[in-house]
Amino acid sequence: MIILDLNTIGFPPGLMFGYERHTIGESYCFIATVEKALLDGYYLNYFSSEDLETYLHNRKLREFKSYLEKFSGKGKLKLLEVAE
Repeated sequence: MIILDLNTIGFPPGLMFGYERHTIGESYCFIATVEKALLDGYYLNYFSSEDLETYLHNRKLREFKSYLEKFSGKGKLKLLEVAE
């Protein structure tokens, strides 16, 4: 049996997008796509703009930008600077 230690962070409902539903036994969980995880990680100051640019270099920038358009948080201007 694997036991995971999970931390939760409260998000406004308007930021709940970019997750995929995964079945686990008879239950399920939602896991962020890579692009959504990058967006949230930068927004929450888990990593710098340089880190974000490095990760996005090999990812689908178009998908990241589509998530950014949906983002309605106070830090949208901060995120727009990196996406340009």
